[in-house]
Formats: sequence, structure tokens, C-alpha cells
Amino acid sequence: LDRATNKLLHDPVTGAYNEYFLRNYLSQHIAEANQTKSAEDFALLFIDIDNIRKLNLMYSKETGNETMRNLHYLLNQTKDENQVVFKRNGPGFVLFCAKGSFDEAVKKANQIRNAVADSDAFVEKITVSVGITRFFEFTAAERSADGFSEVIYDRGETRVKTAFSKGQNRLIDEKTKNVFMSIGKILIVDTDEIVQNIFSNALKNNFYEVVVAKNGIEALTAFETNTIDFVICEKNIPKLDGFKLKAKLNETPETQTIPFVLTTFNKNLAIVNTANELSVDFILTKPLIIEEVVGLVKRILSRRAHL
Repeated sequence: LDRATNKLLHDPVTGAYNEYFLRNYLSQHIAEANQTKSAEDFALLFIDIDNIRKLNLMYSKETGNETMRNLHYLLNQTKDENQVVFKRNGPGFVLFCAKGSFDEAVKKANQIRNAVADSDAFVEKITVSVGITRFFEFTAAERSADGFSEVIYDRGETRVKTAFSKGQNRLIDEKTKNVFMSIGKILIVDTDEIVQNIFSNALKNNFYEVVVAKNGIEALTAFETNTIDFVICEKNIPKLDGFKLKAKLNETPETQTIPFVLTTFNKNLAIVNTANELSVDFILTKPLIIEEVVGLVKRILSRRAHL
């Protein structure tokens, strides 16, 4: 039983407490804080390796795993006594700071960023982006509302993604000014500039960031410098067509599960069979309907956020 419980609560790659444990721990901590009307603030530091996907593509999955293990070790060496390291689903961590002020959370985040950037423990130099969220940045009504644990968690996720998108090795917190907070980053791969513009604008109006690529090589390169959450790809793109791009993404665990929508003017049985073999999530027939595409993105990313 102890062995089964240990497996349930720990990440198999790093040995850190996993996201399942984190979400339960967070919910309990919030409930206790609300019940006791505690005046003690707490913070969550969301930490992502900026170039983890590049490492996986250039070296191997095991190199990526070793990088995660080394970062976990470094975080444990850097954390204070009242802080706990958790591994999120995907290539990221959370440092749960049970006590301390906003300024102390920022100080710890910068300490971590500098320690990682200066470390020689990795196969090549890496950096991390950090997003901070804390209990008392929300109103009393928000803190006591049902589902608040998901709200504070999602805000941290959004901030660390925004930090990465703004140049990497960055810190985003509640005091960061003039930053557009996106709820996801969408890659559109299509040679048609009209399609690019129409769907870019529609997605941006729904608070998504958009990256555009005109061919498969550009699309693959986009994964080295962006945390892509969703791919919309025309089948017949040059240099590396939609199927070959998906096959390439399937080679690494961080990219193989990213939702992938294939678009085509000519949907037939052969295309469907190949798409099934490659685990393409959806095939949409052109001309595309804006509301259908945006709705699909919203539904899929919303479900993934609650896995």
C-alpha cells in the first residue's frame, strides 16, 4: 500500500511530488486559511525550463529527463524550510511558499533564475521563466469562492507562459505592467495569408497568442522558442507537410500530446487513415468556419487544463 501511495503522489521521472498531490495540497491549504481567517500570505512560483523542447529535439528524451532531475535537485538546494517543490504535468515545477510576503516571493524567484542560469549541472546552459501568484492578491470574496484553487493555479500557469513568451529568463507577477496575459499560444501553419490574418485576429480577440508559420520547417523551429499549446496546420504546406510535421512532433513527449488540427480542402479516406495513425486530433475541411475553429480550441484547451 505504501508503495502504491508513493507512486500516486510522486512524479516518476524526478521523484518530486506530482501535480495531483499539489492540487490537493493547495485546496487543503486554501480551506484552512479561509477557515482560520489566517493573516499569513502564501505564494506559488511556477517555474518552466525555457529551452526544454530544444534539448529534447537536439539530444534525446532522456537528456530532457536528466535536465528535469537536475533542476529538481537545484530547486531543493535553493528552497527554504517552509517551501515545497512540486512537479507539474509537463516540463515544469511549482515552488509552494507556505509563508512570506510578496517581496520575499520575488526575491526567491530571482534567486532561482540566477542559480539556474549560473549552473553547470546541465548538458548545456539553460534558463527558466517564473510566474508568481499569491493568496492575498485576490479579494476575500474571490479567496472564499468555490473553485478558487483552480483560479489561483490557472493564473500562475498563465503568468509563467507569458514570461516565456516575453523573452525567456523572465519573471511575471501581479505588478508587471503592460503585459498581455494570454490563456494559450496557438501555432497556425498555412501559406494563405488571408487564413493567417482572419484566424489570428479571431484567436487574439479571445485572449490567445498566435504564432504563424508558412511551412513545416518554420513550424518546427517555432517550438524551439515558444511554448505552443495548440497547432492548426494545413496538410499541403511546403518543405515539411502537415503529416511529416506531426510525425516529427510525435518523436518527443513534450510535443506529441499537443492538440493538432489538420486542415484540408480534400478530406478523404486515405487522409483520415494517415491522420489516425499519427494521432491527429481533428481534421477540418476548408473553407474553415471561424466560430468552429475558435470553439474547438477553447474546448480542447479547457479540458486539458483540468486533467
